[in-house]
Amino acid sequence: SHIPDEKPCGPGFSPVLVLQNNATTVGRRLRIIPESSLRECNHCAQRKNCIGVEFLNSKCMLYGKYGRRAATFGSIVLSKYCVKKDKVCASTFHFEALEKKLLVGFDLKSVPANKVQECLVVCLNAPDKLGFECESLMFYQTKKKCVLNSEDRFDRPHLFVDGHDEDVIYMDTNCAGSECRAPLTTKYIAEERRVLNNVQGMAIKVDSLEKCQSFCDESLSTSVCFFS
Repeated sequence: SHIPDEKPCGPGFSPVLVLQNNATTVGRRLRIIPESSLRECNHCAQRKNCIGVEFLNSKCMLYGKYGRRAATFGSIVLSKYCVKKDKVCASTFHFEALEKKLLVGFDLKSVPANKVQECLVVCLNAPDKLGFECESLMFYQTKKKCVLNSEDRFDRPHLFVDGHDEDVIYMDTNCAGSECRAPLTTKYIAEERRVLNNVQGMAIKVDSLEKCQSFCDESLSTSVCFFS
């Protein structure tokens, strides 16, 4: 897969960061900034000439639109899209993309979409405009179609399947349920020496329980946190 070309975000548009699984190419490197974590590697969102970032070994590498080079093996790659929305949820990244993957049986809405940015904004606006929470989406590039799902691959791993013959990109969203609306608040209950089996998740290096909880608060596609 490759990182898309993107124009700078203008008035009424917001930057959305997408975690790219198995990215093979990125753009021309603009700058390297030392940062201790991916969460602090947030410089790209506000830079007009930046379309994405690589994070590896405490280095935040910003890249631009022109030129192509191979992605560094083992790096975390985020691409920046500009979507027509005044505000998006606070999160290290807003979507996680997996190409040629499908979630079967939980589609709630199918809408036309010429490009992936249109699909992203429909998902983000679903609670207000469609009356439901978009947990994940599937963008069919050839068919120009956007499918919104009521569940994601973490909820239904047995129904998350390969779409070998489909020109499709599956994305989880970190913005679904990202805030507890009044009168609800977030509360954590500590349970030592307990683990959940047969679940998918992401391992992030942190040095305190508080930082682990902070990542969970930002809804990184999870509702349970482990710290060891």
